[in-house]
Amino acid sequence: MNLFNAKPPFQWTCPSCNRHVVISEDAISRNETYLTTTFSGDDKAVRIRPVLIVCPSPACSAPYVAVDATWGRKHSDYGFSDFAASEKIGPGEFIFAPAVGAPLSQHAPEQVRNDYAEAYLIRALSPKASATLARRALQGMIRDFWSVKAKTLHAEIESIESRIEPQLFTAIMALKSIGNIGAHPEHDASVIVDIVEGEADELLRLIRLLDDDWYVTRARRATTLAGIQALGNQKQAARKPAPTSR
Repeated sequence: MNLFNAKPPFQWTCPSCNRHVVISEDAISRNETYLTTTFSGDDKAVRIRPVLIVCPSPACSAPYVAVDATWGRKHSDYGFSDFAASEKIGPGEFIFAPAVGAPLSQHAPEQVRNDYAEAYLIRALSPKASATLARRALQGMIRDFWSVKAKTLHAEIESIESRIEPQLFTAIMALKSIGNIGAHPEHDASVIVDIVEGEADELLRLIRLLDDDWYVTRARRATTLAGIQALGNQKQAARKPAPTSR
């Protein structure tokens, strides 16, 4: 969705809390400004459009800040009402906040969290590098959580097939193959391969899902079991007869 042109109200997924929300007029602020120089000519200009969205979810309220920059020409003598964009400047759009969308839990290994955070930060600037870091994070999760290690990411995924649900295994393998991601299983996860728009984001979503399914679920289960065990110990201690006095 083009947030710079979308007309409220519209549906949006907040990258900070990952909730699906509806953005109304009072939750979004947009503007645009134009930069010109005498040298570039009167009909040439750079359009800069900032956008601010504050997540309407009371549990989040996180800001989303992005800027769009486009080189183009204006066809009107009365300002820039007829500005025609011709090409993006640099990545075209840069997200200033959040630096990391929906960060991984503290239960995931530090290296995995760092790779994920960097992959998220550069996904617009360099999708290839972002996908490479995301695949390394995926490999790190598989090696850490399942205690497996093989020559390739492909082999490591295959080694856990019998230990995860079929739908999850199929999803991991399918995503790994999209747009040549992992199309060469003889290579390691750090090999840079061609990808198309959106695939780096799909890898990041997969990593968040696995973090919740594996690390968060395991931690929640451990906490629940520890609480039950503590309750059982208390009940058992209460049943013991009090020592008799002599």
